[in-house]
Amino acid sequence: MEAFDSFSDDESDDEWFLQSIRRYEDLLMYKVQGKVTCMTFLDPNTLLVAISRGEVLEVHELWELRVPDKLVTCGSAGLVRNRDFTQVAAGYTKTSICQVLWTCGGVVCSGPMGVHLYSKEKSDVMSLVKDIRSDVKNASMAGSGFIVYLGEKPTNITSTNLGSSTTKHMSVESKETSSCTDTISKMSVINDNLFVGLKERGKVLVYDSKAGQVIQEIKYGEVCGGSWSMDVSQDGSTVVLAASNGAISIHDTRNCTQPLFTSIADTESGLQRNPDVRISPAGSHLSLSGYGISVQILDYQQFEGTSKNVFVHDGHRGAGEEISNGGGGGMEEEGVTSHETDIKVDQETIILKEEKPQKVQKEEEEDSVVEVVESDKKVAQETILKEEELQKEEEEDSVKQKEEEEEDSVVEQQVQEEEAPKLITSTRTTLLGSLLALVYQRDKIMLFCKVSFVLLALVLVVQSRGPIIRRASPSQPFFPRHSLVTDFYTGDVHALTDRLLASDLSLVVYYAPWDRDSQLLRWELEKAARYHHEQIYFAAINCWQPGSECKSRYKIRTYPAVVLHVRSSSGLETRALAYGGPLAAPHLIRFLARALHPLSHVASYTDLARLQMEHNAVVLGYYNFASGQQLPRGFTSFYLGSLRAMQTDNANSVAWAVVTNPRVATALSLNVTHPIHLVLWNSTLVFTTAKSSGSEAISQWVNKRLAESASWLHLPGMKSFSVDKLLQKGPTLMLFTPDNPYHRANDPFTLLREVSLEYNNCNQSSRVSNLARYLSSARTSGRRQLRNAEKMCRRYIQNQLHLLHLSRQQLRNEDEICCRTLPSSNAGTPDGPSNVCDVCAHPVTKEESLLDGYCSDLGARGEAGGLLQHVNSLMTVFSDSCRELVLQYSPWEQYPVCCQLNNTYHTRQITDDPLKLKREEDETGQRDDLIEKMVAMAAEDQCKRLFHGSLLAPSALLKDQHPSPDVVGLGCKTNRTMSFIAVDSLRHKDVAEKLGVNLTTREPPNTVAVIVDSQKESHFILDASLSKQTLANFIIDYTKGHVDRTLVSGKEGMTSCEDSQLCIRELTSENYLRFTQQPGEMVVVLHHSGNCAACSSMGHLMLMTAHAARHLPNVTFARINLLHNTLPWHLTFHTLPTIIVHPHFRKGDSQVLDSSQALTPASLLTFLVSNMEPRHRLALALDMCSEECRTLVLQQAMLATSHLHHGISQANNRLHHILAQLVPIMMELL
Repeated sequence: MEAFDSFSDDESDDEWFLQSIRRYEDLLMYKVQGKVTCMTFLDPNTLLVAISRGEVLEVHELWELRVPDKLVTCGSAGLVRNRDFTQVAAGYTKTSICQVLWTCGGVVCSGPMGVHLYSKEKSDVMSLVKDIRSDVKNASMAGSGFIVYLGEKPTNITSTNLGSSTTKHMSVESKETSSCTDTISKMSVINDNLFVGLKERGKVLVYDSKAGQVIQEIKYGEVCGGSWSMDVSQDGSTVVLAASNGAISIHDTRNCTQPLFTSIADTESGLQRNPDVRISPAGSHLSLSGYGISVQILDYQQFEGTSKNVFVHDGHRGAGEEISNGGGGGMEEEGVTSHETDIKVDQETIILKEEKPQKVQKEEEEDSVVEVVESDKKVAQETILKEEELQKEEEEDSVKQKEEEEEDSVVEQQVQEEEAPKLITSTRTTLLGSLLALVYQRDKIMLFCKVSFVLLALVLVVQSRGPIIRRASPSQPFFPRHSLVTDFYTGDVHALTDRLLASDLSLVVYYAPWDRDSQLLRWELEKAARYHHEQIYFAAINCWQPGSECKSRYKIRTYPAVVLHVRSSSGLETRALAYGGPLAAPHLIRFLARALHPLSHVASYTDLARLQMEHNAVVLGYYNFASGQQLPRGFTSFYLGSLRAMQTDNANSVAWAVVTNPRVATALSLNVTHPIHLVLWNSTLVFTTAKSSGSEAISQWVNKRLAESASWLHLPGMKSFSVDKLLQKGPTLMLFTPDNPYHRANDPFTLLREVSLEYNNCNQSSRVSNLARYLSSARTSGRRQLRNAEKMCRRYIQNQLHLLHLSRQQLRNEDEICCRTLPSSNAGTPDGPSNVCDVCAHPVTKEESLLDGYCSDLGARGEAGGLLQHVNSLMTVFSDSCRELVLQYSPWEQYPVCCQLNNTYHTRQITDDPLKLKREEDETGQRDDLIEKMVAMAAEDQCKRLFHGSLLAPSALLKDQHPSPDVVGLGCKTNRTMSFIAVDSLRHKDVAEKLGVNLTTREPPNTVAVIVDSQKESHFILDASLSKQTLANFIIDYTKGHVDRTLVSGKEGMTSCEDSQLCIRELTSENYLRFTQQPGEMVVVLHHSGNCAACSSMGHLMLMTAHAARHLPNVTFARINLLHNTLPWHLTFHTLPTIIVHPHFRKGDSQVLDSSQALTPASLLTFLVSNMEPRHRLALALDMCSEECRTLVLQQAMLATSHLHHGISQANNRLHHILAQLVPIMMELL
């Protein structure tokens, strides 16, 4: 949990804050009625809390609590008013819970009655799903994905897959000692290793789930007493053990023979010790609880003999104390802050769950009261002494003033006696004037006092308010410490500029730490840096930090901003090019690959044809490099123009090429006067230099005159008119297919270009026909080249693995101490030795680790390490045997450097090194090493792209086709010509789903063709597998009007309803007609939409009406969401909501509720009754009547029945009388 931070200046002045400090009960963030047995994190902002309460009848609950928004949005929130947790979901459990575990399959709880699985699904109620095990009590658990490991003893551990409900029994026993009587204190799963902590012995057994055996045993020492707890870091490299007697030890799993350090924790007497230890996900901090009423945070890397407390917290009723000599601050995701920042506790690490005993709490309260009374007494005594001193000084001053006044009075009396006669006459004449002057002066004095008082009050108010805006917290690193991306998190533009001027190409991300897109881009940038870090410099700068240089210099509207910096030829400046493509690693890698090679060389017409097949357009430039100049005139502008075009051309649809041979230039109609041509699919345009020939003018000219028969549609991911502008032009064929940035060729898109060229070839141009034929042959040869490339990559990697295996064996035998680390920039240089040994395979003493080491030749090892890095990323898609071979090499051994303790730098000659012998052999030969190295690099790059692309999405290859129908010139035979675009189905799958397309069931995968006609408000989906034959038939059928409109259907809701339930059926376009046209069933359907505000209130009206008609047979209420379902044209409405009543038998007489009437329960029920059969009306009326009403209706019905029977009997008698008269007459006639 994020901690309760240090109090800020603004909050200390708040009256509520001061009152909260005096009243401990106000500091509770969530009041729990009962005992908290365990807690864990569901996600960084959500807690799962298990509670038991009650004395006689115990109640056990499981809560899901959301962390307060104030603590999530502001890391230094401290104690604030809106600090309460919010309860998201809750549920009852069978018994008390000792451990709760969140997995992909649900919430797993362990208690005295076994292990149970609870599910929350999409409601706010947690319900029991099933019992996993009932033969264990208070079992320890650990989970990874859908797999849960649980057990009470090491010999009785089970592995349960919640997805497939399969259980596997395991026995985790060490070869040295038997662990059949031990109890498990805690378990953790890191990768494929299961860490099992033994409670009595103080040991940790590392069990390899694939090998099925214990591969490592970690223990505190020979003497193992007390109750032990353990925890493992997220990468599995560090294990911490803590005992109830206060013993603590930290172990490195890569060197577990001796602990990194041991210490004794601060313990309190008189308390039952139940230790619990947790390791921070980042940094070197761990938390200790169970030794008293406080939780201690320790930094185990900054110690001298014993560990130091960085932070001590005594629960939410106490106060946090920062120890100045404790080193760093709290734990954060990206590292450890300095001691000047606020103390924070990591969300995923520590849960404060200490409960103070009542006696201890009372003693603490009494001690605090005594301390307050004593401090008040001291303050009172000091104030009394000060007041007595002030009184003495005032008395002395008053005595002196009285003596001086008596002397002055004697002198004045003598003067008055001498001048008394003169004053009497003058006083009488000036008495009236002096009185008036005194009144005037008094008014001026009063006005001056009032103005002075107001000014003084304003000054006091302004000075007492303090700063209105709180200072921003210090900036923190945004990228990991060992990242390939240089992080200028302080916003230092000068330092960034110096680094940019040192690299030809640099990619810089201007980010804001709080921005969600910036946080997501951080890991995508890491992937791109791993791919291109050898050629391109990667950097990121915090351009949001208030007061930073970047914030004041650049005004960025949206974060993050990705900019490519290209160093000029002078080396004194860089040109900035904004990246506007998707913020994903594959697209960044393709963008940077184009930046590394923006120009292609055309040496013949064949090269131009190849570029036309791979790209929609080609920009040709003729520059003669043999003229003697360093660079031909205009070439720099052409080069920068190709880079500028990358800002808008995200799909690499335009190729920029250079012709250097005068003969080839003449054959292609290029000359010095007009050196730039734009080659399109149906024409060639010439760039004139009448206005300007700068890079910006060239790129703008290309963008304005670019005409593509088929192009990629890139959506920005927010509201835009990109699709609307395209659809307004007319019908559009949208091909949803993966845009794999790692693959240069795209078989479905090449087919789309081929068909679009034939469709728009109105004048039967041979140029367009030849290009379409080239594209067809390119698709056939592309599939063959792909298979050959896969075979070549397999052979290449197998050969390199063999060389790598031999070099690795040599490295093992070369030195005694082998380190696993990345070498520094000056490692192994003649300037001096560099300490590159961070983690050693064999233990060494502290004195030995401080000595300077020497390293062997890093060149050969660097080649092996770089190759291994590529192999680890490529071989993930190979067969099981190849994958097992690659897994033998640890990621820590990417750069194996063997060091030996020696004070002098030297290198030993290794005569049997196969890599070195091969290099010497190449040096003596006649072959060109540079060309061979470039060929090897090209092969390796091809393999990298091939396998990275396979990981992103499988290759969408089309099958061999039969002859297809002719669509040449079909676009000119109708007034509504079709446009052709392609949409990336990997990024815009939601667009296909809105059109009712399920990409998972398509062949090739994630590929389908759709025609959208906005004027007809219809769209049509190709149901068959994509091929040239099916696509051509699809276009021809649409042009002739033989394609049926596609009806989008949503997901079907509840299909059954019990008699005791009141249900409204959710319909889709698939079952709408079948459900509403059932004979004998009256169906009332509400047509609504999620975008309709008035539709939200109609659900309540439908429920009220359905409740009133619940006793009527064969009457059903339903609704359909027209936003996700498309109905036939006669069921399309202009206004929503709309209610239709389909009668029992006369389905053609369905009625629509008048939208002009007020929608009330009465009007809706009246409309429903008007369309019912008489018997249903009577049944509804009787159902809504009271008892007296029913009795009166029954009496009237009986009376009417008797009248009917009487009338029927009279009619029968008359009929018999008539028949009796007719019989004689008939007999006479016969």
